[in-house]
Amino acid sequence: AGANGMTLLTFFGALIFLPLADTVAITFVSPLIMCALAVPMLKERVGPRRWAAIVVGFLGVLVITRPSGAGFGWGAVLALAAAFGDAIGINITRRMSQTESSHSMLFWSSVILIVAFIVQMAVLSSVPAFAWTMPVVRDLPVIAVLALTGSGAQFCLAQAFRYGEVSALAPLEYGALIWAVIFGYLFWGDLPTVTVLLGVAIIIASSVYIAHREAREKGASAVPDRDLI
Repeated sequence: AGANGMTLLTFFGALIFLPLADTVAITFVSPLIMCALAVPMLKERVGPRRWAAIVVGFLGVLVITRPSGAGFGWGAVLALAAAFGDAIGINITRRMSQTESSHSMLFWSSVILIVAFIVQMAVLSSVPAFAWTMPVVRDLPVIAVLALTGSGAQFCLAQAFRYGEVSALAPLEYGALIWAVIFGYLFWGDLPTVTVLLGVAIIIASSVYIAHREAREKGASAVPDRDLI
């Protein structure tokens, strides 16, 4: 619940500073973080070639954010924090799915998030930047759609990682860029720059390579005492 809450807050915060497609593009580093965190959290083994692919993927993030120029700022920091929170949440879901049902994880995570956000609003209500703004009637259908789609996505994600490996499923998240570009253009007229697309290509290539190495390792698992590479 804590990781999910961190992801929600930082992702929506990043949208204040960055276009939707750029924010989603930066969060694409999440599968690489998942693979790295799978070592201490899930006791999975990652060989040197996959570690090299993770490093290359982070270079793709640097291409997107352009830290030497105006591209790196609070938006990029918040988007990276969202990716980190998402990676932690996915690995926790993967671990808990061995003993807990998807329904149970979704229910208790939602309850904890609701209570935590209520407490947060009560504590920070006096701070202008965190002041509560009551939604108007026309906002309610949008909020309802967000709640239903978000809950459905969390449930499907929990089910997916119940049966599949993190490194194999994580690259499938890159289909989100297609929808981010479409919705970003339809609602705000935003399109990703060539630099952003180049960075995304580097990150995707790194994650696809990691998934390929994972598949090869599983295919060769019958060989005893074989070092992961």
